[in-house]
Amino acid sequence: MAYWTAFFPADVVKSRLQTDAALSGKSFGDVFLHLLRTEGFKALYKVCVSRVHDVWMSEIGSPGVCVRTRAHMRM
Repeated sequence: MAYWTAFFPADVVKSRLQTDAALSGKSFGDVFLHLLRTEGFKALYKVCVSRVHDVWMSEIGSPGVCVRTRAHMRM
């Protein structure tokens, strides 16, 4: 969880640099400050909860499904 809270804002800034034509040519720091000033601190974590949930389901939830499926197939 610490990884997500520490590095997620950097991923948001990187994504904005790659997808927002208005921000092309700007530096990482410029985009970071732009997001803070225009959208606020929450913009840096806007989709963090859903992304963490997706990762949790793919890495932790799936093994449980596999174990239950294997147990069901043995019956």
